[in-house]
Amino acid sequence: MNSEAEITGAFSSGKIEFPLDMREWVDGRNIAESTRAEIDRLDWSNPELISFLERHPSFRPRALLQVLTYAYATGVFASSEISVLCRSDEVVRQLSECEPIEPGELTLFRRRNRGLLKCVLASVVRNTLRDTAGFDRGIPIGFKKL
Repeated sequence: MNSEAEITGAFSSGKIEFPLDMREWVDGRNIAESTRAEIDRLDWSNPELISFLERHPSFRPRALLQVLTYAYATGVFASSEISVLCRSDEVVRQLSECEPIEPGELTLFRRRNRGLLKCVLASVVRNTLRDTAGFDRGIPIGFKKL
């Protein structure tokens, strides 16, 4: 992991040199914590969502959203690789609620929820940098509050 000075330097040059894997800058557990917190802020008490989940008990949108957001933040994009991580990586296993997620589930969820994924990922990146790397002075262009 890089120091705050190195991270700040990546932004101060006028070019954002953002790593493909945020774990180059912050610990993966911090990314997972930020992911959980951001997803907990969503309205999970929506009656339509509750009704849908009652009719489809095997559908786990929270776990899918957590896993995909974390995977993207850490530079893993292929559904097959993400599925393997649900079994082999402790952080991802916890985000998946200790249940395996098949590649097809990830692909379908990603396709149907692309906008939500983008929004949550942007917030996770911004919040992780703010909370872990000391970016309380504001986040550069492209990471404005949604």
